[in-house]
Amino acid sequence: GSCGLNMAYVACGRIDGYVEENCPYIWDFAPGSLMVSEAGGYVGNPDFSKPLNLMGRSVLCAASEELAKTLANVVVEADKHLASLESSNNEEKRNEKE
Repeated sequence: GSCGLNMAYVACGRIDGYVEENCPYIWDFAPGSLMVSEAGGYVGNPDFSKPLNLMGRSVLCAASEELAKTLANVVVEADKHLASLESSNNEEKRNEKE
């Protein structure tokens, strides 16, 4: 899908929030960032640790800062869960080789 289009959907209220971990280029999310901000929404990094890095490749936007915090927490927990699954899979592969 299109990062910019999804951000436009947040700005107009069609969806409540959007997280993208790998936006290819600044022009894919800079215009959407402006639209969401102008509509009164929140735009930042998925880890919620600092303001949006336009030269980065990740973005989180939501209809409100409260929803953005909730989405950021979901992303962090999902990342932890995926890391745990990956670690378990690697351990199983090592055991199979032995």
